Amino acid sequence: MPALPKWASDPRGKIPEKYERWIEELSDCREDVRAGRLKKKDFDKLARQRLGVGGGVTHAIYTVMRNRVQMTGDDDFRIPKHGGKPERLPSLRSWDRETEVFAEGLTWDHPQADSVKDLIQRRTAVFKEKYERKKREKITNVRVRMNGPIAITHLGDPHVDADGCNWPELIKAVETISKTEGMYAGNIGDTTNNWVGSLQRLYADQSSTFEEGVRLAEWLLTSVPWLYVILGNHDSWNNGSTLVKQILRRGSVATCTAGTARIELTFPKGDPIRIMAKHDFKGTSSWNRIHGPMKAAKLDPWADIYVSGHKHHWAQHIHEGMDGKPRYSMTVRGYKYCDAYADVGGWYDHDLGSSCTTILNPTATSKTERIRCIWDVEEAAEYLRWVRRRQGYAS
Repeated sequence: MPALPKWASDPRGKIPEKYERWIEELSDCREDVRAGRLKKKDFDKLARQRLGVGGGVTHAIYTVMRNRVQMTGDDDFRIPKHGGKPERLPSLRSWDRETEVFAEGLTWDHPQADSVKDLIQRRTAVFKEKYERKKREKITNVRVRMNGPIAITHLGDPHVDADGCNWPELIKAVETISKTEGMYAGNIGDTTNNWVGSLQRLYADQSSTFEEGVRLAEWLLTSVPWLYVILGNHDSWNNGSTLVKQILRRGSVATCTAGTARIELTFPKGDPIRIMAKHDFKGTSSWNRIHGPMKAAKLDPWADIYVSGHKHHWAQHIHEGMDGKPRYSMTVRGYKYCDAYADVGGWYDHDLGSSCTTILNPTATSKTERIRCIWDVEEAAEYLRWVRRRQGYAS
């Protein structure tokens, strides 16, 4: 192969005038050379026929046409510096260009996309609506229409389809709440096992089917008036949260959320009482089982009562806040009394505290008597009836 002249091998070399004329005469071959469709052997043959030159000349012309980008200006052919971009690229046909002639006799109008201004206006409207809804749903305001004290029984994790669900205790709570005037319920979450993913294998270890679990959940969620229903981690798996919400359409509930239920109860007489319920408050301690709700009460002293579940143990704590108001923190055990997962983990097994009832007495003269916690649901119902009779509200 003939040796290349220095100007041909140098990307910035000046092309001699006679070579520029020869390259111009072969300009119709340029795109085929650059695209590799015209091989060097065929180009040499074509260039010799047209120009009557030897192999050294055709070799230099082929190298220039193959490696250099055509530009406008003084330098007709040059290669841009490494990393740079050419000033003008050859025009190419594109299927997405407006009114592009793609084939003979065929044209079309490319649909116009929304302008950035329209996109921003639409996204702003979506954000404002979503943010306003978030603010509205942050606190649930509940008006208590009946006079006198009422009671809220906070039920721990039910797990109604688990073989280890303590049905005698659960039935006792449901019956007591449903027949006692002024008594309402709260569900701290995990109504069913609702196994997901690899955990679905555990359905083989329980005697109830998924369908039976749904029927049991429907019975529980429509048997008592609910102040709140929390969607626990089990409820949120698969489409469990949607299932719970659809069942609650046939029941009675003030609020249902997978996050934190902030509820402000206002009464015909007396000051409001606030409840913050969550499946599990952040924070754990080996020495304090009530650490999560206590931490929430310290860092977010909005409520009077802080209640959670999830860990299947029970505890209670009362402290006076900086504002002089007592704050009640509690975690309820729930109804799953036989739990292989807890057995393997070696966690302490609690036999009490499946639910806790808070008696709310908004007109009490003593701050310490506005809220009273009772851990036996039947004793709580008896106390509620007594305190209502004492204040003249017995039915």
